[in-house]
Amino acid sequence: MGILAVDSIKSRTVAPVTITDDLNVTGVSTVGVLTVTSVVVGSGVTVNADGVITSGIVTATTFQGNVNGTTGTFSGDVSIGGTLTYEDVERVDATGLSTFREGLNVGSPTGVGGTFDPAGGLSAGIGSFSSDLNIADKIVHLGDTDTTIRFPAADTITAETGGSERLRILSTGRVAIGTESASSIVDLRDGDNTIVHFGNDSYDDGVIQYYNGSFNIKTGSSTGDRLVTLQTAGSERLRITSSGGVTLSNGELIEKCYINSTAWSTTGTVNLDNGMVQYNSSNLAGTTNTLDIISSAGINTSMATGDMMSVTCITAVNATTAYVDNITIDGIAATESWVGGSAPSAGGSAGVDTYAFNIIKTADATFVVIANQVLTSA
Repeated sequence: MGILAVDSIKSRTVAPVTITDDLNVTGVSTVGVLTVTSVVVGSGVTVNADGVITSGIVTATTFQGNVNGTTGTFSGDVSIGGTLTYEDVERVDATGLSTFREGLNVGSPTGVGGTFDPAGGLSAGIGSFSSDLNIADKIVHLGDTDTTIRFPAADTITAETGGSERLRILSTGRVAIGTESASSIVDLRDGDNTIVHFGNDSYDDGVIQYYNGSFNIKTGSSTGDRLVTLQTAGSERLRITSSGGVTLSNGELIEKCYINSTAWSTTGTVNLDNGMVQYNSSNLAGTTNTLDIISSAGINTSMATGDMMSVTCITAVNATTAYVDNITIDGIAATESWVGGSAPSAGGSAGVDTYAFNIIKTADATFVVIANQVLTSA
């Protein structure tokens, strides 16, 4: 067959026409069914027997019915009055911003998977991140309910600033600052100068400090009475004033007494590292005995000019010929002023004898010593 060319068909009603070859129509108005294997409309659009446009471009203001296809390109806006369904998708690749007026549900429609409100906040569900979560500014919790950050399987939680770890929470509940391990509930470390600051902006307002092997509790250097107090059972028990005064409330005042079982004889050593009150359970030996009062730091080093200390030495005795009549300090001779006007010349015959020494530093390696002997037997 050849081609049936029709310039114009108007207002005609005809029976069905079957054409097995091409049909070119430049203007037509028909009633009935036109069945063809291929139709060329004008010069730009070809429609096959199934009614599918196989080539050309269709321009229209309105489409009725379904539009089915594999791809679509739109140069202008697309408005959808009903529901846009996108099934069997692994991911959506988009450039630009997506705006959802009523929020966005990810996963279950109930929001279990995650619900984002119109402002972009995760208002329901759980957000899971397999890698780092980068926050541009800050995390803000809105509302008046409690908030929990939970890491169920993590051994540790760390916080970093400036590219370095600053805080660590271990799975045991211990908190480590300045270290990767914690030997207590809260472990603070900063080399030889660890500081915890309390109070106002002033650095010296209130400080607990570990420095070079020493532990210090400090209050502010500003004017006014800055106190350090200790309380038990809701009541103050000890007060240290800004001038260094110490006030103790009523109650037991118990001091440790160091017990030595090696008898003092001729020159006995009294090491104040063991305490200011020392008792020798062995009988005093020798006759005229000297006690050398020392410490690991050195008495002269520990005391400033104007400082004073009291040392009490108690010893068992069994002979009046054994007594103490002299002391040295750091091995340096000291002149004693004995209560009663003269040094002891005898000791007790039984029980214990007590020697008390009040030591005042008046200059470098220079001391005033007020000494006293008390016998419990003749």
